[in-house]
Amino acid sequence: MASPPLPPVLAVNEPGSTADGPGSPPGGPIFGRPPPIHFPFRSIRGGSWLLNYEPRNTNARYDGTLRVEKHQPGEAVTGRTASGDLYLRRTVMIPGPIGSHIPVNLPPPNPASGIPILARNKYTYYIRVTKIDEGFSFGNMFSLKLEFYRFAQTTPLNYSFVLEDTHTAAMTWKTAPAGYPSERDYAEGDVESHKTGEIAGRIKLGWLSNYYRKISLEIDTVDGAPIPLANGGSPTAENWKTIFDRVGFEFNQVTSQRNIPDTAEDPWDAAELHAALTANREVNTDLDKEWRFYLLVVKRFAISGLFGVMFDSNNAGSGGSDPNSAPREGLAIGAELTLDSTPNWGVNAGKKFGDATSPFFRTAAHELGHAFGLYHTDADHSFLSRTVTILSNSTASAPFDTKITWNYSPADLKRLRHFPDPYVRPGGIDFGKQTDTYPPITPDDSQVDVPGLTLTVTPLRVDVPLGAPVRAEITITNNGDTAIPVPQNFGLSSSFTSGTVTDSSGTTRAFRPLVSYDRAEDLLSLSQGQSHTASLTLLGGPDGPLFQSTGLNTIAANVSWCAGSDGEGHQATISLSGNETVVVTPPVDERHIAAAYKILTTPSAHTALVLGGDHLVDGIEAIGEAVKNKTLGRHYAVVEARRLATKFRTRKADVKGAEKVLDRMDVVASAAELKKLKSLGVHVGGGEGE
Repeated sequence: MASPPLPPVLAVNEPGSTADGPGSPPGGPIFGRPPPIHFPFRSIRGGSWLLNYEPRNTNARYDGTLRVEKHQPGEAVTGRTASGDLYLRRTVMIPGPIGSHIPVNLPPPNPASGIPILARNKYTYYIRVTKIDEGFSFGNMFSLKLEFYRFAQTTPLNYSFVLEDTHTAAMTWKTAPAGYPSERDYAEGDVESHKTGEIAGRIKLGWLSNYYRKISLEIDTVDGAPIPLANGGSPTAENWKTIFDRVGFEFNQVTSQRNIPDTAEDPWDAAELHAALTANREVNTDLDKEWRFYLLVVKRFAISGLFGVMFDSNNAGSGGSDPNSAPREGLAIGAELTLDSTPNWGVNAGKKFGDATSPFFRTAAHELGHAFGLYHTDADHSFLSRTVTILSNSTASAPFDTKITWNYSPADLKRLRHFPDPYVRPGGIDFGKQTDTYPPITPDDSQVDVPGLTLTVTPLRVDVPLGAPVRAEITITNNGDTAIPVPQNFGLSSSFTSGTVTDSSGTTRAFRPLVSYDRAEDLLSLSQGQSHTASLTLLGGPDGPLFQSTGLNTIAANVSWCAGSDGEGHQATISLSGNETVVVTPPVDERHIAAAYKILTTPSAHTALVLGGDHLVDGIEAIGEAVKNKTLGRHYAVVEARRLATKFRTRKADVKGAEKVLDRMDVVASAAELKKLKSLGVHVGGGEGE
């Protein structure tokens, strides 16, 4: 199981008086009218609880939190939802008798320090609570039913959650030890294994906070750029604290550097954003001690129409997705994109984005949602809705600002509160595209079928040497009776396209965009008989190199997009799939073996291929070796040429160096790659993609 199911909403039989006050059992007297008898009612308080688990017959100890969400009257659901996470407690070896050493557990987290942050490499269990029995009792006890999902991980993106056992915990309320904020909200109890019927261990629970999790956001800006701290009171006053009080996260804002160098003629690309994160963030950041995300405000992006981006995905495979191999911690927004003059923008029409305070601040919350592991949703106007979707549902009388829902959607709130820790915390894991391993909450009932609309996959070459990227075109064709809106851009620089590669042994590996963009994604009206094409250059994905084996490899591509909505936020989603097969040919000599081996074993090679730049030294070196190889060189020449012809921070574009690389061979390149080179001023000669 790639992802454990999220916890259900649990009905709780509470008395009608108060949530934590006294109550009486139902039913009347049997003989006469005896004096009223009151039974104490104790309720599991909402928020986070320090959770300690001590299994029997082992020295191992586990610590973490249990999150209890108490749904309030008036919400769509009533009752409770509860989940938790456990981390293996650290041990040290102390000298024992006759030269031996004895393992000793370090102390558990100090409850006086609030919600604990524990080391990522100690993560062990996701806890799904399926039953809470409080009700009325003559004693001081209640019970919990807990599913323990063991987390196993061999590489940063090769992981699983396996249901290890279900436990019933017989809990007794006690006075909390020193350090807990509430003496009353503490309980201990033995847990019985459903597998063996025996006592498996003991659980301790002590309430810590009204919040479920705690995060920090470090905000840096280039010189002269505004800082997104609030929405300017439009239409109601919102800031980071009001937002995350509703989410249920304890929020800490770190305003750091305000003068990172920037020049108007040098817009930022994804490679420079990656480099800026490691160069400028505070040096004492430790993601094993703090859930800190990093937001950089720049003036302009290299991609036109881009509002913001979560540039720190873990798509490149084991350990090489970004400079510090810690995914989902970096996001950026641009301040100097000029909004168009449509009246749908209201008072912000024609302004620079950074001066449009409300949309600007909302985009920061949108990109932070991506860093939490959330995907786009166009079902409402909450934070993960695309900017263009909200704009299209706005009018002059009800402009953009008034259409914003200043919160994450109900489904996203459940994910934020009850996803396993590694899915939410920065430096955790990236769990695939929404349609396969995204933990289910509700079915997607917005998808529509469009007769006659097809997606085809056409490889540039049907045979590709081992170690080379595979280039393909994907084409949407409308053979139906009516015009259909399709994405203008649906290559891997968009959020619409993903897919898999399956080799001859049946092993499947995924691919998807490395960077999550939020920009004005225009739709093109595709008339009957028309086609629209995008180019893909495939090398790696979240499971590592895509083409690891010689022989037949099947590329399956999927393009999904919102084709429109009814003005109330209800969307119509179109999803198309297509596939085609290529042959990966064996190495021709020892030099080819060496160059291919270096590409396939250097995770950052894929990131360097996608982003360029100078900061991914290992990946650039692997591509450089491939360029010099007789067999692989023509497949990588355009990659190196594009990198050289693109300025990077203080290095100027080297167009002559790029042309020198291309002049040495007949290059293999997609139409998009050749178009990009020409836009950079590089003279491109003959090539298979031209």
